[in-house]
Amino acid sequence: DLPSPMPGTYPAPHRLVILGMHGGSGASSFSELGSWDLGEEPKEILIDGAYAYVAVPEGMRVIDVSAPASPVQVGEVHSWNDATALAGMVGRHVALLQSDSSPFGPVKSVQMVDVSNPREPKVVSEAEIWDGADAGDVVDHRLFVAGGDGLAIFEVSDPVNPVQLSGSAQTRSWSSDVALDGQHAYVLDLFQGLKVFDLSTPDKPQLAAKWLLPPIEQGRYFEARLDIMDHYAVIGAGQRLLVVDISVPESPKLVGSPLQIAAHFMNSVMGLEIAGEVAYVSTSKEGVVIVDCSDPRAPFVAGTIPLYTGDEVRSIVVE
Repeated sequence: DLPSPMPGTYPAPHRLVILGMHGGSGASSFSELGSWDLGEEPKEILIDGAYAYVAVPEGMRVIDVSAPASPVQVGEVHSWNDATALAGMVGRHVALLQSDSSPFGPVKSVQMVDVSNPREPKVVSEAEIWDGADAGDVVDHRLFVAGGDGLAIFEVSDPVNPVQLSGSAQTRSWSSDVALDGQHAYVLDLFQGLKVFDLSTPDKPQLAAKWLLPPIEQGRYFEARLDIMDHYAVIGAGQRLLVVDISVPESPKLVGSPLQIAAHFMNSVMGLEIAGEVAYVSTSKEGVVIVDCSDPRAPFVAGTIPLYTGDEVRSIVVE
C-alpha cells in the first residue's frame, strides 16, 4: 500500500504498488510504475515469477505483474477466515496463514493453495493450529509458523497432506516473526526477545539461546519484524532498527546502538525486507524507510519513500 504523493490526487487506499529502481538505493531512485486496487487491506505480499500473491482479509489475490505498468488480478481464493500472512512457496503451492475466532479462543490455520494455474488457485489442504499462525517461512519442504503459541513446524513435502511435527517448540508467549538461517530458526518474541532454536533434529527443536529486546521495545508492538543479513539478524521493533550478531547462534549480541528510524511518535514498523546490505522498512505513518546496513555497527537512514499521512505500508518485497 504505497500511494504516490502527487498534489491533488488521492489513489485507492488499499493498493498493490510496483516501484521501479533507477540506479542506487536512495529514495530518489524509486518511482511508481503501476498499481492495482485491491479493495481491501493487504496483509502480506509474496512474489513468484510473474505473479504477486497478496493475503487480504477474505483470502488471497493473484496479480499478474509481468507488465509492471499495468498489473491485473487474474485469480483469487476466498476464505471464511481472516488471512494473516503468506509463509512461502512449496513447489507450486502457497502457504496461506489464517485466523478465526471461536467461543474458546482464536483458532488459526495453515492452508496450502495450489497455484499451478494462477488463474484458478485452489485450497488443497488445511492444518489447524491453536493460537499460532501469524508469520512463517519455508525451507526444504518444511514450514515454520510463528504465532501466539510459539513455533510450529510442518512437513509439507506433500502439500495435500501437511504433517505437524510433534517436536514443535512452544514459547508460551507471542511470536511475531520467524526467519531461518542454516540449522537455526530465529523467532522474534515481543515479550521474551529473540529466541534461537537448533534444528539439527527437526522434529525436536531445542532452544539454543535467548536475547532480550531492549526494555523500550518489549511488549509494545505486535508488528515487529525480523530478517537475516549474512551473520546478522536485523530487527525492526516499534520505531527502531536493531542489528544483532548471530555469527555464534548460541550467543547473539547487539551490534552498535538501536537506530531511530521514525520521527512520528505514533509510527511503527510494519514490514522488513533485506536486499544486499540495505534494509527496506515499511511503516505505519512514514512510508518506506531505507536503511544502509553496509556497516552493521553503524547503520543509517539513507532516505524515505513518502506516502499520504495516515496510510500504512503493510508489506514490502524487493526483487
